[in-house]
Amino acid sequence: MAQTYDQRQELLARLWTDLKSNLTAAQIAQLDGLPDPCRNHVEDRLSKPERGLKLKSGLQRLAVSDAALLLDGLRLHPHAVCRAAETIGPISESLWDNLREELSRHRLWVVASSLETSKDKNQAFWQALETLAPYRELPQPLLDFLEEGRAKAEAPWREFLTSLRRFLVRERLEKVRFQTYAALRGRGSQCSDT
Repeated sequence: MAQTYDQRQELLARLWTDLKSNLTAAQIAQLDGLPDPCRNHVEDRLSKPERGLKLKSGLQRLAVSDAALLLDGLRLHPHAVCRAAETIGPISESLWDNLREELSRHRLWVVASSLETSKDKNQAFWQALETLAPYRELPQPLLDFLEEGRAKAEAPWREFLTSLRRFLVRERLEKVRFQTYAALRGRGSQCSDT
């Protein structure tokens, strides 16, 4: 059954209000400041009956478990956020709790946390590269820099840090989706190295 315009508007208003209930004042300001194309992408997907409830539930789960990932993802990769949210929205609470716990220990989350909390960003950046390089979980310019064997002093590390942070947002959203699929296929929900 197709939604009326009023039903769609009510659902959208409820979505943004419900998400805000799990955010700090600074995070609410980030959500309110999202560019229109990012909001529109979410709202367009939410208007589809086959996706709406799954998406809303998944966005709520992301807001509760990792608001920073949700907000950065909405700003940088709204499509990836929607895909991850639609994947985790319909799963059971116990499965989500298990996945969330395992993901929090995965190197992508450990590195992202270290980059955000470290006082010495330069040191945290180089440690992140050491951790992720063996898995090739880095943006291509960083991989190229490492493969060329150039000295650290030559690195535009602040530019690379920005690139790495963006990359980690996308990769973590994809990891949420892939690990959910793996758990649903019965392969267990252990975070793999792939």
